[in-house]
Amino acid sequence: MDASEKLGEINDVFRLSRRVKPELTERFLSFMESTLGMGSLDIKTKELIALSLSLALQCEWCITYHTAKCLEAGCTEDEMIETSYIAAIMAGTPALMNVKIMADAIDQLKKK
Repeated sequence: MDASEKLGEINDVFRLSRRVKPELTERFLSFMESTLGMGSLDIKTKELIALSLSLALQCEWCITYHTAKCLEAGCTEDEMIETSYIAAIMAGTPALMNVKIMADAIDQLKKK
């Protein structure tokens, strides 16, 4: 499945969630936006942290989403690869194997 399809699935999940639990969904999305927005840490740093955790937790959708957000925030491929090694230190080799998902997403999203 390509990155665009993964991102579409994320939208599908939130569309369903909004229909079933609109207030809860809006609170969650507001919390996420506030947390990942500008603060003591810049957005680029926060997205690299989120990417590292996504790799460590092995969530394909999260990896794709935060890869896209990293690219939007101006992260380089080098910075994202370095981030993946931090995930590997904390979560082991399975986190590093998820770099394939991230690399595919980078390739697909850069082509747009």
